[in-house]
Amino acid sequence: MISKLSGWGVFLSIGALSLIGARGEEPKTGDAPDAALRPWLESMVINHRFSREEIASATGLPLEEVGRRLDALGLGAIPETPPPHRAPGGGILALPYPGGRHPRIGFLDGAVDPWRETKASIFLPWAGAGYVVVDLPEALWSNLGLTFLAHKHIPTVWEKQGVVVPHADWRRRAAGVLENEFRLPNGLEIRARIAPRRDVVDMDIRLRNRGSERLTALRSQICVLLKGAPAFNDATNDNKVIEGNTIAVKARDANRWVATAWESARPWGNPPCPCMHSDPSFPDLDPGAETTVRGRLFFYEGEDIRAEIARRSQAKTLRGDPLDAVLIESKKIWDAAPHNAFTSLVRREKEWLCTFREGEQHVSADGAVRVIASTDGATWTSAARITHPAGDLRDPKLTVAPDGRLYLCAAVALRPGAPHKHQTLVWFSRDGRDWGQPTEVGDPDVWLWRVSWHGTTALGVGYPTDHVGPVLLYRSADGLRFERILDRLYERGEPNESSIEFLGDATAVCLLRRDGTDGDGQVGLARPPYTEWSWKSVGARIGGPQILRLPDGRFVAGARLYDGAVRTSIAWIEPETGKFEEAVALPSGGDTSYPGLVLADDVLWVSYYSSHEGKTSIYLARVRLPQGAGALDR
Repeated sequence: MISKLSGWGVFLSIGALSLIGARGEEPKTGDAPDAALRPWLESMVINHRFSREEIASATGLPLEEVGRRLDALGLGAIPETPPPHRAPGGGILALPYPGGRHPRIGFLDGAVDPWRETKASIFLPWAGAGYVVVDLPEALWSNLGLTFLAHKHIPTVWEKQGVVVPHADWRRRAAGVLENEFRLPNGLEIRARIAPRRDVVDMDIRLRNRGSERLTALRSQICVLLKGAPAFNDATNDNKVIEGNTIAVKARDANRWVATAWESARPWGNPPCPCMHSDPSFPDLDPGAETTVRGRLFFYEGEDIRAEIARRSQAKTLRGDPLDAVLIESKKIWDAAPHNAFTSLVRREKEWLCTFREGEQHVSADGAVRVIASTDGATWTSAARITHPAGDLRDPKLTVAPDGRLYLCAAVALRPGAPHKHQTLVWFSRDGRDWGQPTEVGDPDVWLWRVSWHGTTALGVGYPTDHVGPVLLYRSADGLRFERILDRLYERGEPNESSIEFLGDATAVCLLRRDGTDGDGQVGLARPPYTEWSWKSVGARIGGPQILRLPDGRFVAGARLYDGAVRTSIAWIEPETGKFEEAVALPSGGDTSYPGLVLADDVLWVSYYSSHEGKTSIYLARVRLPQGAGALDR
């Protein structure tokens, strides 16, 4: 029988809720409240069309309890409408396979008690066509012998020794990625990922040798099981085509194809199951080394699958796109002052503009705002230097106002003897060179740290500088006259710096720094008029945050991270859940933070400051982000 559910983490990333404990224990039916059970049962009933007996097998619940829970959740009857064949955003739908139903038709004695934890259902892009199950990985061999197997058939080297390999559920990651990871007794880590796109599914496997012995002859077996796709599941290889590393299977009654290809792979089909494989090999791994291979599942409708494979091979789109953010480069772009820090970045028309503070030290009375400009991001020249007679100018932030003018917001730290400590100032400029005189905005001793625009509405979060207290929310229609709309936007844990982005429906998303004992950052959501907010912890302490919404709806954040070595990093963030996942650490350290983020030409450009090379200087990084779940197939 296929493995039962051992944790709700497959859907909810909260493994503490489970129906059964360690493998083999009796079901604990009271441990899963209906609210946590709903997404799991919806997948079984709506997407996979499980019978109640199959649900009982998958969950370990008694049949009577299955019926009670289904009825309570309004899932008592299998829907008459066909299952959804697309994800809500229009991309390929990928779900963890529930277990309880064997994914093979035949050769069942070759896959006894198959693990559900390695299997994911990929729903075909044609209505009513069903799904295939990707077993990632089904097996792995090395010089030790059969090193991993996701069912019982041939004993692995560990089974021969009486050693149990712990199971691990799929986890949902940013950008719709499913990820699981297994650590074998010899220290070999196997991480598998599945990333549904608009019309393809990208996959990868990373092997990392944390053991003390060199591993050789590494090869895996990756199975695409066809039982759930009725038009493709004939027990024959006559419906399959092999070209290079690619294998494709044709529908019985239409010119539709499902194909898979991996790097350094051997393709083959197994009619009794039925299934198809493109099984990659890996280079040898010394202790401490790692390697990653990539693959892709794609779909085609047409007469000539061989020509389509050749087209994709020539375009280099067979193996799949990288699933990680990749640092393209990071370089120093300015270090003229003794201390250069606190950046902001914009691109207007064909010109880059970066602003930052320069002075003698991190905190010094001579702080000035520098604006530098570039047409290519490589060569930078000074566009302006702004000072204020009353004190130290700090933390400048650039945006583009609704009328196309540049908008600069900063605070002046007033000299001793002044009636207040800080005053927020704003400037407008048409060319980035002439900024004129500043305008005081907001309230004295409330630092309006960043202003964000949505149409003609500007929002900004201010934090008090003369005492520790709650942050305030301000709104403006022109960037000059701000009204205070909330006196207590957030008050726990010494909140201060922030960044606001907007959804298409004008919902505001706020990423907020906190410095108290309970100092995890917070992400908040509010719809207009922005007087009622819901907040989630991001589970990490952050500094100098900026959040950016990508065109496909995903959010990235730039911030200083404090766990381990202090660094400036780019992270994925999900505002609805608070999930915060570091994507790439930038070359940085010491006095570092305050990134500025701009997406241009499908690359994330990041300004930031750092002292990792000695002098505190301004850097510009370029980061290539993985495609989102709605990205188009290339």
